[in-house]
Amino acid sequence: MGNTCVIFSDTNNDGEPEIIQEADYYPFGMRHDRSTTATNHYLYNGKELNADLGLDWYDYGARWLDVETGRWSTIDPLAENYASMSPFNYVANNPISNIDPDGRRIIMSNAIEANNLVADLNRVYEDKYGFKSAFKANTKTFNVKKKNENYSYWWSWYSDEPEFITVKEPRTIIETNNQFDWNTDVYTKAMFDIINTKADITVDIIADKGVLARQTAGRAGFRNGLLDDLGGGHAVHSGYVVLSDLLSNTQVGGNNTHKWTLGHVALHELLYHVHPLGNYEEDTVDGANTMRIYYGGRSGGSHNSGNKKNKMLLDVNEKQRLEKLRNSTGKKSKP
Repeated sequence: MGNTCVIFSDTNNDGEPEIIQEADYYPFGMRHDRSTTATNHYLYNGKELNADLGLDWYDYGARWLDVETGRWSTIDPLAENYASMSPFNYVANNPISNIDPDGRRIIMSNAIEANNLVADLNRVYEDKYGFKSAFKANTKTFNVKKKNENYSYWWSWYSDEPEFITVKEPRTIIETNNQFDWNTDVYTKAMFDIINTKADITVDIIADKGVLARQTAGRAGFRNGLLDDLGGGHAVHSGYVVLSDLLSNTQVGGNNTHKWTLGHVALHELLYHVHPLGNYEEDTVDGANTMRIYYGGRSGGSHNSGNKKNKMLLDVNEKQRLEKLRNSTGKKSKP
């Protein structure tokens, strides 16, 4: 389950490692008392424990987990899919069998949509950098929590059927093509970090005027859909971005300044609202439009980058790890 239980170190250089930290956990993450002196904070599920203000919450990137109650600090943006459960519960109240996964990818549930997004991102990059395939889509099998269709609340006393089951389903992840030099500029650096950081970021293409669009946007004045009201996309939180299904495609070498396009909107939501780069962009002359202008996309209204930044991208060790990975890109011959 990714828990950090014991840390060894040869502190006195005698060739024999000593235990410097031990941690045992109750199912939902509370620790048994141990007298140790180590300061490692990546513990339950390998997530970082934040002791600020005495809260002792774990940072899962998208949300904070309170292990004393076994509940999230904020609601699940996909709570409508699990109507019978509290939107604050952690892993369907089954921490023995389920975990909140950690990875290095942008995840999409629909392979066709993922390939459409990758194709349009590649068109944006080809237009700007002359490189045709900077992004690629890769479909893998994941364990997914699903509602058990055979479960009935009214017959639960007489049946062994669980309310939720874990099934294997395909998910498509977006990856970087490391033949491209991801150190080319601040935007390519930031996009590389978004895709390769140790925090899953889910991108969904959803019905422009659907229920999920209205629920996830959660903003006053949302009347006409994602495209008309929010420029085609919205960063729900640091680990979840939604894009409108009405977004058009980028034309390589064409005029894309008059329409919202799939690749341009994805770049804006990820790099301006999720990546810390947005904190600096909002102070530039063109603010939210600085990157849009740079990539030849349509400009929009002025707005702040918000407070949805992915905390993993602010971690010093993570930044060093990503920089090392980026420095190894662009070494091979260009296609």
